[in-house]
Amino acid sequence: MPSADERRNLLSPIDTFPPFAQRHAPLWRRALAGAGMAVLLLLLLTPATTARADWNRAGSLPGLGNGRIWSLAASPKNTNSVIAGTEHGVYHSEDGGTTWKTGNLGDMRVWVVGFDIRNPTHILAGTQEHGVAMSVDGGVTWKDSSAGLPSMNVRSLAFSLSQIAAGTDDGVALSVDGVSWSRSGLRGVSVNAMAVVANAPALTFIAGTDGGVVSQGYLWTNTGTNWGVLRGTGLPASAVVLSIATGPVSQAVKVRPIVINTSQGTFRSLDSGQTWAPPTGLPTVGTEPLPLTVTATSPLDPNLVYSGADAGGSSGGAIMRSTDAGITYLDVAQGLPATNRQVTAIAVTQSTPPTLYIATGPPDAPAVIYKISDTNAPPPPQLVAELPGVAIPAAVATPTPKPTTTATPSATPTPASAGGVRGFVGKMFGWPVPAVYELIALLLIAYGIIRWRQRAYVEGPP
Repeated sequence: MPSADERRNLLSPIDTFPPFAQRHAPLWRRALAGAGMAVLLLLLLTPATTARADWNRAGSLPGLGNGRIWSLAASPKNTNSVIAGTEHGVYHSEDGGTTWKTGNLGDMRVWVVGFDIRNPTHILAGTQEHGVAMSVDGGVTWKDSSAGLPSMNVRSLAFSLSQIAAGTDDGVALSVDGVSWSRSGLRGVSVNAMAVVANAPALTFIAGTDGGVVSQGYLWTNTGTNWGVLRGTGLPASAVVLSIATGPVSQAVKVRPIVINTSQGTFRSLDSGQTWAPPTGLPTVGTEPLPLTVTATSPLDPNLVYSGADAGGSSGGAIMRSTDAGITYLDVAQGLPATNRQVTAIAVTQSTPPTLYIATGPPDAPAVIYKISDTNAPPPPQLVAELPGVAIPAAVATPTPKPTTTATPSATPTPASAGGVRGFVGKMFGWPVPAVYELIALLLIAYGIIRWRQRAYVEGPP
């Protein structure tokens, strides 16, 4: 188990680095940054695997400056209502992103924003060190809604038909109304991503971790009474979870597809996480597939998935689309500036055709929001109407980490005392010394003996 200092050094947000780098491990950050230019060139040189798209730049966010956009969300009720969680609070738009305004939340880093699907007039924001804030008027006014949170650093939110889950730096918290919270397991674990796996017959969440006691696992699901490690076939042995997305349930797909982006690649599951497979159609960076960092699914189509890469803040980046629940991808970045494809957040409207919003974070430049009406997306299937299932108890257990055996260092043996020439040299030079000193001493003694014999037997006495 890493110490608190080690964990802070690896996982704490670092203001001087770009979005992905601020939230994830330094080695992975440098790998992405170094691969950014290769990604850009590769995407530009592979037109055979692309799908034409025409993007429009949304309005600017006043006062954001070079601050980053960490999260986007589209209202499930009003397709023109969009919110953005940023480095400097929450911005909201009621005209499809043409104009943006800020409310009274203040200048704070907002990791995640979302609409309560049961009551879309309620908006929640998860912040760094300020807990959860709620707005009931579209983002104009905000009030603190952090009572009961185990940590005030809230990094992810998931909305079900019965409860809201918040992923914090000290496990998961649950709330019925978004106002008061109760601890719900994974104590001591930093939960970076959360999503709903099922609403019925029992509510089930999936949580991805990137810090804390992660030796047991990095992907978890709750069974109503406790959290269990999800060790589905096809997953890497260890990883850092970047994002999780789950789709709705349709007549044809009655189990929500799950797409996870990790430090070891992207994986999707069509059987509630029992088996996993990487997607195809991604360009490669060297010998590895393009590392995707953020994913969002259509709220109307479980097969329609959008994934982006922020390239660690370099000049690369990508936005991809899948129409088969993350099995295959096509590039849809055509029309975006070549140097402004570092996707940090994605939102999809509940409309046909869907409107796709992406936030980009070019290095050393202001963040920008682009949008597109994706007329190339297939028509959505018929959905299955879901009902609230059995809610999760107020507090669920977390498996106790197994103790790690620490080897006791053995004492360094003391060298035995040496006699003769070795002992003499040891006293003179502080044994042990390099063998060259022994050789020099021996040569000097031999020379003295030879010279004495020469004088005694050849030259004669003086």
